[in-house]
Amino acid sequence: MIAIKGEDTKKLSRVEWLDARRNSIGGSDVAGILGMTDYSSPLKVYLDKKGLGNDDEDSEAAFHGRELEAYVARLFTLKTGKKVRKCNYILIHPEYSFMTANIDRFVVGEDAFLECKTASEYRKDEWEGDSVPDAYVAQYTHYMAVTGMRKGYVAAFIGGNKFHWVEIERDESLVDELIRREKDFWYNYVLKNIPPEPNGSKCDNKILFDNYPPSETEEKTIKIPEEMTALYIEKKDIDKEMEKLETRKNQINQLFKEAVGNNYYGKNSTIKITWKPSHKTEVDMKALQKEIDLTPYKVTKPTKYFRVSEVK
Repeated sequence: MIAIKGEDTKKLSRVEWLDARRNSIGGSDVAGILGMTDYSSPLKVYLDKKGLGNDDEDSEAAFHGRELEAYVARLFTLKTGKKVRKCNYILIHPEYSFMTANIDRFVVGEDAFLECKTASEYRKDEWEGDSVPDAYVAQYTHYMAVTGMRKGYVAAFIGGNKFHWVEIERDESLVDELIRREKDFWYNYVLKNIPPEPNGSKCDNKILFDNYPPSETEEKTIKIPEEMTALYIEKKDIDKEMEKLETRKNQINQLFKEAVGNNYYGKNSTIKITWKPSHKTEVDMKALQKEIDLTPYKVTKPTKYFRVSEVK
């Protein structure tokens, strides 16, 4: 089922490779399309495909991940005895040409592929046991959809000193659902030039700020749709509910503390409570400001004040 699209990726510059990515949905786009990560969103992926985003920006984490890919692949072979072979082509779905895959390695002698990941120490809990972050499960399901392969392996180098690998079997129902969601995104948004709505992610906060930066132009009021009043009412209801939930959460924590009292720990057959002394070191800013003039160290960053209220 595997077809090869375009040139050997070894011959493509990063700019050429990014251009190829814009013409299809790749594995790294899926989590954003599904709203499974704060680092991407349907809107961000749409803008990237239209050449309006910053998909050419290379984070330090992404750079180190690529540099360590070969090392992680070697670790996988050492730990499992399975041989792997690098895939130097952009793979394309035999029916849906907008679905492509850039997998890291083929597993020799198996109908399977290997993906190599790196993760920081503070995210190690996401990899405990046979766990794999949901965003990566979506990525591997996409790769199985494109290649037709029955399974994939993920190998992760965590915190610079831990190695973890998991085998993921093909789930046909997940493959079918993913294809449906990707078809909807590609045909109803990308090809129709209709940007998806913001989805509430931090990523979309940044997109909106970047697209509508602070301006010193003349203050102006525009007419907005009357339908947005319903959104305002919904927001007010959510604010009230969140306040109730926050109060209830605080009350529950207080009941936990009251149950433990002056002891360090409390537990039953299900839960364990820890409430013990600790020390927090912080800078006394008031005292520091009396000793040192902090004016040369202050930085003014552009921002925008936001509020929604009723017309009076």
